[in-house]
Amino acid sequence: MSLSVIRDAHISMAFGSDQLRPQVESLVRAQGIGDRVHLLGNVSHPELQEIYSAADYFLLGSHHEGSGYALIESLACGATPIVSDIPSFRRITGGGRIGRLWKTENPESLKEAIAMAVRDPIPREVVREHFQNNLSFDAIARSSLDAYVELRQLRSTRSE
Repeated sequence: MSLSVIRDAHISMAFGSDQLRPQVESLVRAQGIGDRVHLLGNVSHPELQEIYSAADYFLLGSHHEGSGYALIESLACGATPIVSDIPSFRRITGGGRIGRLWKTENPESLKEAIAMAVRDPIPREVVREHFQNNLSFDAIARSSLDAYVELRQLRSTRSE
């Protein structure tokens, strides 16, 4: 995929630690893309909501992550995820049904995931609906209640 497909793209990077900032700045300078890469650093929750709501895509690469809070928050705002193919992200995205998954340590996989997301966009409403149906407080409460009812039924069946 050539960058010409997304020539007007901008990337905003929010992060909690400046540990890798010098390396990222060096890479951005070397690639000559400083006018399109915005290193935001640590931002507040209200600012994140604004960023996610303004973004078309949410890009995250992680080798392992237990919760995926940032991913879940971005889905609530309707940003299409392009995330690494790890168990927690597969679960959150419905096996990649919402968004695109890519293999860590594989730049070609990332490029293809981005190209697919650009070629076949997922409407914000569909992303938000996935969040509401699967990841919202109400959805988690329904799922928890269903599990509780199932457990009670199992216990009552065993005690008979």
